[in-house]
Amino acid sequence: MADAARIVQALKATLEAGQQKEAEAYLDEARSTPGFVPGLLSLVMSAELDGPTRQAGAIYLKNTVNRFWRPSGDESDCDNNSTPVFSLSEPDRVHLRATIIEAMLQAPEAILSQLRVCLSAMLQDFPARWGADLPDQLCRAVATENLSLLPGALTAAYTFAKSFQYAKSDQRGPVDETMSRLLPLLLQRLAQADADGPTAFSALVQKLVLKIFYAYTSNYLPPILETNHQLVLLWSEAITRIVRAPVPDECQQGVDPEDRPELCWWKAKKWSMHCLQAWFEKFGPNDDLSKRDASFGDWYVKAVPGTVLQVVFEWLDRYSRGEYLSPKMLYHMLSYLETAVPYAHTWRYIKPHMQEVIARVCFPIMCHSESDAELWESDPVEYVKSKFDVFEEFSSPAVSAQNLIHTASQKRREVLDKCMQFCVEIINRDTTTARELDGALHIVGVVADLLAKKRLYKREIERFLRDKVFPQTRSPHGFLRARSCWLFQRFSEAKLSPEALRQIAELIRMSLVEDKELPVRMEAAIALQDVINDQDEFAEIAKPYVPALLQALLETMRQTGNDELNSVLQKVFLEYREDIGPLAQSIVQQLSDTFIQLLKSTGHNGPDGSGGGNESGAAGTDEDDEDSAVLAMGILTTLETIASVLEEDSQLMSQLEPIMIGLVRYILSDGIVEYYEEAISLAHSLICERVSDAMWTVLPLLYQCFERDGPDYFNDMMNPLYCYVTVDPDAFLADPSRIDIVLRMCCSVLECGKADEETEYNAAKLLEVMLLHFPGRIDALVPRILQAAVGRVLGDRAPETSELRAMCLLVGVAALLHWPEATLQLLCQQPGLFDRFLAQWISDVDCFLSLHDRKLCVLGFCTLLTCPPDRMPACFAAALPSLLPQFLALFHGLKAAYQLKSRLENEAEDDDDGDGDAEASGEDDNSAVSGDGLNASNGGGKQRGGRRSNGKADADDENKELDSDEDDIDPEQEEYVARLKQLDKAAGGGDNGDDEGDEDDDDEEYEDEDLVNPMYETKLDEDDCELDEYAVFKSTLESLAASQSQVYTQLFGAANEQQRSQLQEVLHMAELRVNARQSKKIGQSGGYTFSQTAVPIAFDFGVGGGGGSAQTFQGFSSGAPRQ
Repeated sequence: MADAARIVQALKATLEAGQQKEAEAYLDEARSTPGFVPGLLSLVMSAELDGPTRQAGAIYLKNTVNRFWRPSGDESDCDNNSTPVFSLSEPDRVHLRATIIEAMLQAPEAILSQLRVCLSAMLQDFPARWGADLPDQLCRAVATENLSLLPGALTAAYTFAKSFQYAKSDQRGPVDETMSRLLPLLLQRLAQADADGPTAFSALVQKLVLKIFYAYTSNYLPPILETNHQLVLLWSEAITRIVRAPVPDECQQGVDPEDRPELCWWKAKKWSMHCLQAWFEKFGPNDDLSKRDASFGDWYVKAVPGTVLQVVFEWLDRYSRGEYLSPKMLYHMLSYLETAVPYAHTWRYIKPHMQEVIARVCFPIMCHSESDAELWESDPVEYVKSKFDVFEEFSSPAVSAQNLIHTASQKRREVLDKCMQFCVEIINRDTTTARELDGALHIVGVVADLLAKKRLYKREIERFLRDKVFPQTRSPHGFLRARSCWLFQRFSEAKLSPEALRQIAELIRMSLVEDKELPVRMEAAIALQDVINDQDEFAEIAKPYVPALLQALLETMRQTGNDELNSVLQKVFLEYREDIGPLAQSIVQQLSDTFIQLLKSTGHNGPDGSGGGNESGAAGTDEDDEDSAVLAMGILTTLETIASVLEEDSQLMSQLEPIMIGLVRYILSDGIVEYYEEAISLAHSLICERVSDAMWTVLPLLYQCFERDGPDYFNDMMNPLYCYVTVDPDAFLADPSRIDIVLRMCCSVLECGKADEETEYNAAKLLEVMLLHFPGRIDALVPRILQAAVGRVLGDRAPETSELRAMCLLVGVAALLHWPEATLQLLCQQPGLFDRFLAQWISDVDCFLSLHDRKLCVLGFCTLLTCPPDRMPACFAAALPSLLPQFLALFHGLKAAYQLKSRLENEAEDDDDGDGDAEASGEDDNSAVSGDGLNASNGGGKQRGGRRSNGKADADDENKELDSDEDDIDPEQEEYVARLKQLDKAAGGGDNGDDEGDEDDDDEEYEDEDLVNPMYETKLDEDDCELDEYAVFKSTLESLAASQSQVYTQLFGAANEQQRSQLQEVLHMAELRVNARQSKKIGQSGGYTFSQTAVPIAFDFGVGGGGGSAQTFQGFSSGAPRQ
């Protein structure tokens, strides 16, 4: 290896700002020296070096291994030009595999974290290059008698388990073998830690072992545990003992409550409950997806949770009496109770304590707390952020408390009634404090969707709102004003009178426009959206308030930086699109200004070149930058919505477009890649209907981005590029530079070797669109297009997917359709090229799945059939006898595609008719609160932070409450799980390398609307397209029969009786389609004469012409491209 002293010197230099670049350059050069990486590991583990130097070496080692540890033969060993790039040598890898575990045993904590990343990267070679060495090393390490080495050993075992946590079942064999040896050793470590008493080291060991157990079992039930119930019990008992064990006094006294969760004892308890909760959720009777033996869940729910529930109640009782319980522990314990509610066996444990848990545990948690009040006063923006943080759903005790209340009230009899009695008593009590009132209203809001379905409660909802909620919008306590707005959200689907809706509209306006407290305005904004969504009359009632509401929304968005307000703003625009015109320019300008300010706050220069940084000059945190980025993206999405809503108002859009274009140009010109997707999507929305002169200037900017950043964003650019080509074709063709940009981008994607096949597919599709859109107008481009597309499918880099292969072939077919002679001449210039093209085309007929693809294939084959005998390629003439089955397969698929298209169109019409009927029909007393709308919108309970709990209510919940001896098991679950397993087996057992399909599966293939209604429509897909493939096929056969009998005989001479019958069906369909087209034209011209016309049921193979009944198809009849 390179000189060790020089490496140490370089590592020290990396810590000095002035020498860092030169030192890193030296290390980058030295790493290619054989033995460098093993030598660096030795230096890192040397106790003679100072800590910072060892740390610098560990970081460089981590980065090197993480970046350059590639499996041998990996394609990433070469760059895009097939030039080998640096990769760690096999001797260096062998040395690292032999020493990494031992190094982790000896490493101090700071270095251990870096070595863990190294091991994780190295495990991509497991088991192929490790053999039995790694399992042996891990087992020896975990079994060590030197306790000082145990943290490193357990960290190595955790890295192993974590690396394969989400591995597929069929890839878990070697992992299971290793873990089956480790699990008994780990269980022994838990037992030893328990015996050693509540020491810090014991708690650390418990935490690490539990993390290993969770990583290995949380998403997968290992065979060793599924088949060994006794081992499951041993683990469950050991974990439950950790939960039950008392916490040492030093954790309770003299330690700030905010710091206690970070103590190792509480971390061990957190992971213990985390494991127990994950097992109950994943492997109980209600989740059979992870088990091979469905009876395991029935056994588990009777064998384990009872003991755990007793421990949970012990802790909750101590908590209710003032003893400390970490927030994560409280969250997991309440979640465990929620999971246990649906099962009769575990409900028997919970039922006697349910009301006490609600009153003494859940209720205090759901009240406005002292910490809430402090944050509200000191940093209202942070308060709003915390209450709308979706991640709170996975850690907040308040969320788990409301989920428990909702699930128990929904699933178990009498719980809802007792819960409401408790809340009503508090609400009506004279001595109730403001915070207690907030907690009671919070609980009422959590079960609002259930109340709206109960006869006992739903008629009282409006009176409850009027008497108890409306007055709180004027409370001196801001949190109660916010709670009242939150309740408007929760009861947004209740049946309310117009008068109540008028009061709500006024109160929302007052809260959003006039209230000084930011959290109140935030809740009012969300309430506005929900009530507009769920109450048909509300939009009209609130219309006079729209100008003030919009301005308040924009100001609140500016102050909070909360992205949820973008969806509110979009909803208001959609609802009041006809009334918002005069305000639109001001709103768009404010959104633009806010966006630019957000970018400046994250370090970007403004469009005018002004510097970034926030106004105070202080650097924002990474979390602040992330929030600003999310809001900025939301603003661009809102602008896109506005453009889509107002696109038909050309006069108004002419005022808004310059503002929006300015943002698009700003982002693309400055290369602000994190907003490319939204900016490009905004640009697309501005050219869907028309392309202004200003928008044409964006096309070169897209090309600049493509040149600068490569094909990574081509898929995002596909929509606007398609519009540039098709929306104003004359303007597109009028400027050769525009054509050149699109052509260069598409050809570069296909030829650069850097794009994935989805991107290449889109590039080929755009080339096909151009060919089909501009017949006779882009003659000079045809050779270049063919070079890119045909070269991609027949070149050295064969496409891996049948989709890309078919798409590139279709580009050649499209050229053949409109430039037949030129295309054949080009493809025949290189010997054997057209032969290979045709052979691939014919062999891939079953890969052309969509209506468009099959139609184009039929037309392409017909074009070749019209080729004069003296110019027909020999390979095509030789293929004629095999062509009839391909035609019949294509028409079989076309028949299925047209049937699907007709069905989809009929369903769409039925949906439209159904909507009208629903609107016209009256609603009875139950219609406003029954049905699925409440479920879909509320998801069981919006909360103020995250705003939604995971409970769900059905329309007939009143009949779904369970007795104490009933389980809440989905009766359709077994069938559903069996179906999932069947699909998984089919997916895993299929022939991945075979793209050939079975024609009998066509009906199953056509379940995707894209197959009949393409995303990128061409002239060929338009309803009034003159080229009907059935008519063209019939006309071609008539022409062959009349003038090219030899070709005709070769094509049909070997047809059997079944093929002739199928051919007659195709020709019969052609006659029907021709007649239908003629009838449509007559009808459109203003008159139609009905006559009895016999439809021929047979086709005279010896007669040409066809009497003009079939469509004229030029083929090779003219050397000019077909217009």
